[in-house]
Amino acid sequence: MSAEIISTGNELLMGLIENSNAKWLARKLTELGFEVKRITVVSDKKRDISQAFKEAIERETNVVISTGGLGPTLDDKTLEALAETLNLKIATNKEALEMIKLKCKVHGLELNQARLKMALLPVNAEPIENPSGLAPAVKIKTGKTIIYCLPGVPVEMKKIFRKKILPELTQKNKQLLFKERKAKLEGVFESELVPVLKKVREEFPDVYVKTRVVPTKGIILYCSTKGLKKEAQEKLNKVIKIVDSYVNWLSKERGRR
Repeated sequence: MSAEIISTGNELLMGLIENSNAKWLARKLTELGFEVKRITVVSDKKRDISQAFKEAIERETNVVISTGGLGPTLDDKTLEALAETLNLKIATNKEALEMIKLKCKVHGLELNQARLKMALLPVNAEPIENPSGLAPAVKIKTGKTIIYCLPGVPVEMKKIFRKKILPELTQKNKQLLFKERKAKLEGVFESELVPVLKKVREEFPDVYVKTRVVPTKGIILYCSTKGLKKEAQEKLNKVIKIVDSYVNWLSKERGRR
């Protein structure tokens, strides 16, 4: 199952804020067993957002999650762009409107034109209640692709994902379990690990293996795979054992010199 993340906002492209939403979503999707193929950051321009959706749909990505552009301001154009991509009209969604009306009433806010804008959804789209904000999230299916449009405010995005999207995606990808292991490798240079990493990649092609040099911690071996829980864990244990054995052998060889 493939996934893509589309982050909208000039503030991201200008380096004003960190793209923490994409990092958080990528981790959650990976833990669910999805393969995150792309993270795309685009401007607030409708044309750029539409193009990002179009390309993800053409790649037949299973799940596309966008963040940002659902609010009341003029530069919030995600849903307009999505409607344009799908050749759909955009209209007031009664369910979304009721969600916004209720929130305005609870918080003593005026239901003005700017807030009414947040109820304009592509026809056939499903609004998703926002527990922490006014703008509803949106779900729509096209061909093989399910698209979720979430707010850009992190606390809103995370609550909607956990409450609504997480259960749906867990059910959709329930046959795959993501497992990972980390191991600290001491007394070895990263370049010396090339032969053993090549070996485990050839022997276990479905296991992702990577080394990272972490300041103060040395070399960290990271490996992950998907599959049935027991089988996945056994693969990772074997990979760790092979690499550990190689590191021990290197240490002994140094001792003989």
